[in-house]
Parts: sequence; structure tokens; C-alpha cells
Amino acid sequence: MVSSLEKIRFTYSKSKLALYLTNDDLIRLFEKTFKKANIEIDYYKKNSPKIELASPLELGVESVGEIAEVVLKESVDISYFVKILNDNLPNGITILSASKVEPLDLVKLPAKVVSSDYEIKINYIKEILENKTTTEINYLEKGYQDKMKEYLGSDEVLVTKKSKNRLEKVNIKPLILDYKYNFNTLDVTVVSNEKENLRPETIMEGFSEYIDSKVYFDAKRTKINLM
Repeated sequence: MVSSLEKIRFTYSKSKLALYLTNDDLIRLFEKTFKKANIEIDYYKKNSPKIELASPLELGVESVGEIAEVVLKESVDISYFVKILNDNLPNGITILSASKVEPLDLVKLPAKVVSSDYEIKINYIKEILENKTTTEINYLEKGYQDKMKEYLGSDEVLVTKKSKNRLEKVNIKPLILDYKYNFNTLDVTVVSNEKENLRPETIMEGFSEYIDSKVYFDAKRTKINLM
């Protein structure tokens, strides 16, 4: 019966080998985990599980704030839900929290996403390996901070993109909603919805172009913001 359906929204982290799982991989993984945990999930007519992921994440990017929803055919205690999934999920995926939501809500989870928060850390170690002197390293640390503030504070934040066999400059400034840069860490909130999804890699590619030097970095999504 439809009235017995229960929808649960859960947050999870993604790290280690799980960084290279695609959205389809994750849905298949969650489906198998629910079966292993003896939690009965609901299916669409085409036999696809009613599991939705909030927003695509670039392969290789860590996250501590992913969101997904699943429709169950039975009521499950939230504490038990979190524990049983974590007991059965592989290393690299951890359920952080869960809550029950309206099962008959017709708005898809991806349509509720408005932005994402990222933490981007510039990796100076790789620069050191390129035989930089101490003076040059100190310059990099101070220079990157000044240049990053200058780059993001400009009226236009440009990055080169390939479009129809030609290169063109694209202004990504409207997609950067907020940012804070301190030493080697950029905390940034970007537009992330079904039409636009600004990636950390794009920001850093533009910054590399701006300073005319390859910048190495590690990125982590810390939160997905819903409407």
C-alpha cells in the first residue's frame, strides 16, 4: 500500500576507493547494501530502485556532505537504519545521519539542490618537489594568497573552455556565491543545481591561467545546500 511507504533522507561521506564510484555505481551499491541489510526498498515500474542522489560529484573528489533519499516499503528506526547500513557498506562510504521525509513529495531531490560548499587546499608539497628554493616557496604562499583574493575579487572570474572546436573565455563569477581564502585553503560556495554545477577543478584551472602557473590542489565537498 502507498500509505505504508517511507522515505528517508540520509547524508554520507565518500573517501578512499569510493572516490571513483560514479552515481550509477553508488545507486547499485546502496541497492545491494539494502538487500544485504534486509531492508525492503521500493522500485519504479522499470525495476529501478527508488534511490536518488542529490548532486553529481566529480570523480576523485572527497566529500563529507553527500545527500541521498530512498523510499522503503516498511518503517525503519532511524538509529537502526544508520547502524545497519554502516555495518554493511564497504570502506570509503559512511552514513553520517538520516531523517524521515514526506514520502509523497513529488519534487525530486536533485531539483531541491541550490549550491555546494567546498574546501580546496593548495598542495605546496608538489611545488617543493619541483626544486623551488625557500624564498620561492615563501613567495608562493604569500603570492597565492594575494593572487587568489585578486582573482576571485575581480569583476569577472575567467576560465578557458572548449566549445565547438574552439576555445573561449567563460565568466564563472556568477556561479561563485561566497568564498574565504586563508593561506592555502579556499572555502567556497558555488551554484550546484540541475542546470549549473561549478566544479572546484574549473575554479582552479582558471586560477592557474590567471597566475600562469600550474596549481596543485585537493578538494572536498563539505555540504550540499537544499532549498
